[in-house]
Amino acid sequence: MRYERIYDGKFLERPNRFIAYVEIEGARETVHVKNTGRCAELLVPGARVCVQKSDNPERKTKWDLISVWKGERLINMDSQIPNAPVREGLEEAGITVLENESVQLWYRGARVNIIGLLDLAFHPQGRTAAREELPGLIQDLSVHGALNVVLSHRPSLMEEYEESGADLVFSGHAHGGQVRMPLIGPLFAPDEGAFPDYTAGTYLAGETWVVVSRGLGNGTPFPRLWNAPELVVVTMRVS
Repeated sequence: MRYERIYDGKFLERPNRFIAYVEIEGARETVHVKNTGRCAELLVPGARVCVQKSDNPERKTKWDLISVWKGERLINMDSQIPNAPVREGLEEAGITVLENESVQLWYRGARVNIIGLLDLAFHPQGRTAAREELPGLIQDLSVHGALNVVLSHRPSLMEEYEESGADLVFSGHAHGGQVRMPLIGPLFAPDEGAFPDYTAGTYLAGETWVVVSRGLGNGTPFPRLWNAPELVVVTMRVS
C-alpha cells in the first residue's frame, strides 16, 4: 500500500473531530482528519505530520491528515486504510472480495449468485443514502433464475432486504446481543440499541430468509455473557 502526493507539515490545532489546521509550506491549511478518535497524545501543537493532497477538485478541503511523528515513530492516522492491505492479502491468497459485486457458482446443476455488500459506513454519501440505495443495488446484482444469496454486515436492515427480493441473506454485526439474559434474551446490539430484535438465528423478511450469526469474536471491550460464539452451518435443499 503506497500513498501518493505526500507533503510534510506542522500540526497547529484541531477545532473538531473532522478537521485540523496544519502549516504546509508556510501556509495555514484546513486538513481533513481521517480518524475521529481524540488522539490527544499524538496531535499536539508543533507535531510533525504528513498530509496527502487530494486529486479531487470538488472537495471542500484539499488535504488529508495521514500520519504523525511521535518521537522517532511515524504513526498512521488513516483509520480507513487497514481495509486496503487486508484486501490485498486476501486476494493474493486467492480469496474473492466482493464490495457491491457478485459472483456466480454452479452446484449440482443449480446456479448460485453470491452478492457481497459494502457496509453502510463506507458509503461516500452516508448511511441514509446507503439504506435508500440498498434494495435497488441488490436487485441490480441479482440474477434471474439463480439462488441469490446476499452477504451483508447488518441484520437490522430487514425492510431493505424484504424490498430487494433476495432469496437469502447472511449477516452478523449484533454480537448476539453481547449479553443474553436467561428468560429475557439479548440486551444490546449495534444499530438496534437496547433489547434488539435481530441478533441470532433465522428471520423471515417477506419472502427473504435472513440468517444472523452471533459470530466468533468479541468486537467490544465488554465480555460476552450467556452468549457463546458460534459458527453457523446452513444446509440448503431444492424445494
